Amino acid sequence: MKKIYFLIAIIITLGLSSYIYASELKVIFMPLYDGYYKNSHRDYLSLLIPKDEISMRIKSMDRNLVGIVSDTITDMLWNPARLPLKSFISYQIPHRLITSLPGPFKSRWGILLEGSYDKSESENRYTEPSDIYIYTDYLRSRSGRYSRNTYKGALLGAKQVTPNTSIGFRLDYSLEPYKNNDKYLLRYTRERFPDNNNTYLDIIEDVDEYTMADTVSSYSFSIGALSSIWNSDIEIILGFASEKVVSSLQDINMNSDHDEYTYTNDSTIRVDIRNDEYQRMLDQYDFLNPKLWTLGFRFSKQITPASTFRTVATIYRGSGDSQRRRENQYYYYRDQHYSYTSPDTSYIRSDTSETYDEVEYILGGDARILGGFLASGQEFNLSPKISLGVGIKFSYERNEIRLEGTKYETEDTLTSQSAIDEMDIERRAYIYLPLGIEYKPIPEIALRAGFSIHGSYRFSEDKINGESFGTKYVNGPSHDINIGAGLNWERFNFDIYARDISAIELWDIEVRYNF
Repeated sequence: MKKIYFLIAIIITLGLSSYIYASELKVIFMPLYDGYYKNSHRDYLSLLIPKDEISMRIKSMDRNLVGIVSDTITDMLWNPARLPLKSFISYQIPHRLITSLPGPFKSRWGILLEGSYDKSESENRYTEPSDIYIYTDYLRSRSGRYSRNTYKGALLGAKQVTPNTSIGFRLDYSLEPYKNNDKYLLRYTRERFPDNNNTYLDIIEDVDEYTMADTVSSYSFSIGALSSIWNSDIEIILGFASEKVVSSLQDINMNSDHDEYTYTNDSTIRVDIRNDEYQRMLDQYDFLNPKLWTLGFRFSKQITPASTFRTVATIYRGSGDSQRRRENQYYYYRDQHYSYTSPDTSYIRSDTSETYDEVEYILGGDARILGGFLASGQEFNLSPKISLGVGIKFSYERNEIRLEGTKYETEDTLTSQSAIDEMDIERRAYIYLPLGIEYKPIPEIALRAGFSIHGSYRFSEDKINGESFGTKYVNGPSHDINIGAGLNWERFNFDIYARDISAIELWDIEVRYNF
């Protein structure tokens, strides 16, 4: 009978999702042209910035209720001092495994294993042209290979040092190899005969190849404390994270064109041979080998037996190296021949031209970041069947990058250089108003839904040699709607997060077994 109730609840919950429109917040990052290169660079800090690690239960009620609504998995990942006394193993399909187990001397231990694998290969080959001319050795192809993998592991430990106080630690390590390669080839020999007196012969070979690859590893360590006093909980977390580039960034684009045109008309022959070679090498990054310090705080106060007020905040500060190095090399060669022969006269004319250009920018400096968030709200247990969470969350981040360097230009045999001074400042701010509800028609089944209104503001300013460029972007108000369900069956807990019944393959499912 309980299984029937559960199936009915799932059908009702997911059926509602097909009538709900969810507007996701998408911040647009507009590329700026700063006068000597485009802002295309690798940001190595993104792996270190604290991210919400949440359960499917909180995800269904709204991820911005983290720290406001109590949750076993979410709370222990944020503060290891909250490792639960009860042992369990949880698997989030398809990529995350979490355990909590007892240890010696009344300690508690946890393990997190997480991985993601994104790999694709494509190749298109065309050996038949689409026009009516005569071809030999025709080939047009495009091939691409892309892979981005993430491997992450964490060890958590906690111990209760006094009846009201627990301390814990968390040690993380991650590895992220990335590679992207794309190659385009066009090659053919073509003959054309417009009439009996004219003949055209074209020989073309065009190759364009792009490669970008690197491997990044990072580690982090945090300690947390939890103290309970006067119906209140006070938590403090201090963390440090660092990152290292295991294999250096490769960002190379190479292009070579060989075009050969031959025209014959009775006694006249024209030959035009052109060679173009272009190579672009980038070594541009922000926050290379960064270091990041974080400080977290949470305060919980039971207002009534049915409601608890919570405030949670995190602040982080980091720094690293920045570089903008770009080298463009362009080589152009052209050889033209013209010959004419008749019974009375004949002559040959030849013209050759060659050009070489090179532009290189080398800038170095440092990058700094300051950010964090503050959230406050209240959790209500209105009845054994209904619980509710509501709150407000602010987040802010400021990046500052200062660079100095030189621009080198070579045109044939002439060389020049000029100094460049750059400062980039970017500010981002967000506000969220989340509301989440959990309803249990029977103790074994939970229906969850969440709704949030949010907006964002982004401002960036680039100053290059005293000249300023800026953009401002405002988004909102927008809204998100989340839906999920849960089932408790003996020692198993099943949690599902889904917004669209038509995309079953995108559902998030979490299974937990309690020992």
